[in-house]
Amino acid sequence: MQINPDKFPKSSGGVPNFVKGLPIVIVILILFLIIAPPFVVIPSGYVGVKLTLGKADMNEMPPGLNFIIPAVQRVIKMSVRTQSYDLRGANSINSLSRDGLTINTELTVLYKIMPDKAAGDIC
Repeated sequence: MQINPDKFPKSSGGVPNFVKGLPIVIVILILFLIIAPPFVVIPSGYVGVKLTLGKADMNEMPPGLNFIIPAVQRVIKMSVRTQSYDLRGANSINSLSRDGLTINTELTVLYKIMPDKAAGDIC
């Protein structure tokens, strides 16, 4: 099947009109991809939780390059590495003993988010 170039309207220079608008369309497409990229990179040690119009998707996004729909979806990156929470200094726990003496308790909690349950933490 051949395309008949005589079917397309031509401007005064002999170039079809749709070819003149093609650079503008390409520039607009490139600007859209720069402003709202369709890809997100999840670093190692993290999982991504995809939010579509504010609702969390139950499937976690693995580390690496992932596809999203710009302006509709966004990704929250959650660390799955072991983290610590310290209760020391001003945050320490004060309690009284039987004798009425103040006991200052310092505590460190180690925790980790399970990668397969990260989306459940958002919901």
